[in-house]
Parts: sequence; structure tokens; C-alpha cells
Amino acid sequence: RCATFGYDAGAVAAWVRSVDPRARCVYESGVTGFDLQKRLSGLGVDCVVGAVSKMIKPSADRRKKNDRNDAEFLARMLSVGNVVEVWVPDDECEAARDLARALEDARDDLSRSKQRLSKFLLRHGLVFDERT
Repeated sequence: RCATFGYDAGAVAAWVRSVDPRARCVYESGVTGFDLQKRLSGLGVDCVVGAVSKMIKPSADRRKKNDRNDAEFLARMLSVGNVVEVWVPDDECEAARDLARALEDARDDLSRSKQRLSKFLLRHGLVFDERT
């Protein structure tokens, strides 16, 4: 059986339970995968997050990238025990990682802005100096 869902852990959990109460599910690693795994586990569904980059995918399947093919591939890998599970960070760790990413993005933005300003001023015969 197959179904298509929006981002609603409750709907996914209800569908998984309708298939088989003992069913396991797998999701791709990433921000949405971590959140969905936590929410499904909270609803009593056994869900793992798999590192797709560590799974061997036949070259013929690599051309056809879409949700249905990805889901079938993950289901096949789970059924044969070929899912490389990844560590799912807790909420505090994920918040710290988000903060670190935001800080790095802000530093990159500042650097690009300084570069843009410096080149603008240089085109008009002025030299940008942070001290003056």
C-alpha cells in the first residue's frame, strides 16, 4: 500500500498503524527527517532516519529522482536491513546547531556586505577603511 502526505506526523502515524501496528518506517536524514522521527516516535510509531548517501542505489534508479521512487527505495532498504541509521539530535542540540548556523550566516552576510561596499566605493575613487 502507498499514500501521499503533506507534512503531518499525525496523518503519517495513522496510516502506518492502519497498515500494521508493528510496522516500521524510515525517512531521509535532514531537518524534516529528524522532526518527523521525533514526532512519530512520540506517537508510538517505530521510525528510523536513514543516511541515503550511505545506501547503495542502482545506477538505473539514480536517474529517476522523485518522492515515490525515493520512498520505494527506502522501503526496500529497510526491508533488507540495509538502512544506515543516523543519530537524531535532541531539541537542545538541534537548537545549538541552528544558532551556530545563524551566526555563520550572519558573518558571511557581513563579509559580503563589506566587500560590496568596498568595491562600490572603489569604483567612485574612494577607499574603504574600517578605522575611519
